[in-house]
Amino acid sequence: MSPRRVGLVARREFLENARTKAFWIGALSVPVLLVVTAAVGGFFASIRSVDTYAVLDQSGWVHDATRRHIIAEDLTEALDVIARRSVSSPADAGNEREALLAEVRTAIDSDEDREAFQTRAAELIFTLATESGRIPSPSLAVEKFADWWVSDVDAVADAFGDTSLADYRELVPSRLDAAHLNALIAEDRLDGYFVIPEDPVRSGEGARYVTENLTDQDMSRWYGRSLTDVVQAQRLREENIDAETAEWLNETISFEAAKPLGARAATAEAGHVHAQGEPILVGWVRL
Repeated sequence: MSPRRVGLVARREFLENARTKAFWIGALSVPVLLVVTAAVGGFFASIRSVDTYAVLDQSGWVHDATRRHIIAEDLTEALDVIARRSVSSPADAGNEREALLAEVRTAIDSDEDREAFQTRAAELIFTLATESGRIPSPSLAVEKFADWWVSDVDAVADAFGDTSLADYRELVPSRLDAAHLNALIAEDRLDGYFVIPEDPVRSGEGARYVTENLTDQDMSRWYGRSLTDVVQAQRLREENIDAETAEWLNETISFEAAKPLGARAATAEAGHVHAQGEPILVGWVRL
């Protein structure tokens, strides 16, 4: 065999081996990369930061009403999660939390039971949170649940990730004045605080969100939505507008999706309908 022939054979074998190794390296590296990606994602999810806030309420009542509103929304989300569980005996649960959630699941088995449970739980959670208290010997499922909700906030946020507790926590400092809150912000112990004016029902003038990080307004928007709901509801009450009338006043007009009546429409219908019941952008189209 000529030297040239030997060289070609050696080159072909080298390339085939190289391709084979590359294939196996690639095949083995993909699962490793997937595991690493999942691990890194889980790590960053586990260290997701929670923003802290405080409230200077010059009205004397709006913040408490907003607290109740936030608790009600979080409870609705949490009980929705629990209601999707199958009914089981607490004795079959693997740990205390699972046993508690199984007990709550049984307690909210009907719509009436759930409504009563949520009303009582909301009241207990509000009282315990504002007074930094605990229920000495909780016996009923609703008492155990409310006590757990207030005493182990991290566990609640872990169990119900879509509640506000997963992202925001209220800090109630020993001194509630601007100077002390500004000092807490400077020490990185507080992300920001809200100032509610004396009469936000009459006017929102003077409402402020104080923070070093003015580019991040997520917490401001979140708290502002809840406070706005409270203020708007009070305005309706003061104007003697009942809930049904208020809903009618705020009712939007939506367009039902439909096909043209004929195969060739003489004119184009206005707008583009995305889906039944969705708002659409209206404009005349010239053909």
